[in-house]
Amino acid sequence: MLINVVALSFKLCYKIWVLSQAFSYLDADGDGHLSAEDLTRAGGRDVEGMIAEADLTGTGQVTLQEFVAVMMRTVLFKSSTR
Repeated sequence: MLINVVALSFKLCYKIWVLSQAFSYLDADGDGHLSAEDLTRAGGRDVEGMIAEADLTGTGQVTLQEFVAVMMRTVLFKSSTR
């Protein structure tokens, strides 16, 4: 039982690490926020829609915490907890 809890914790930490690496890559200017300009540089389309979905504070930019929260709801990260 304990080994399962440890394994799940490790998987969650790994997912968050992967997302933080992706965030750092997308944050072209390194200011700690994803802006429409950052996402456009990365080749994103409908960047305003992406920001609107993830921007929980209404700043017009996405923080790492907001990025992780929205990405963890996607099929890429939500599916497997086993």
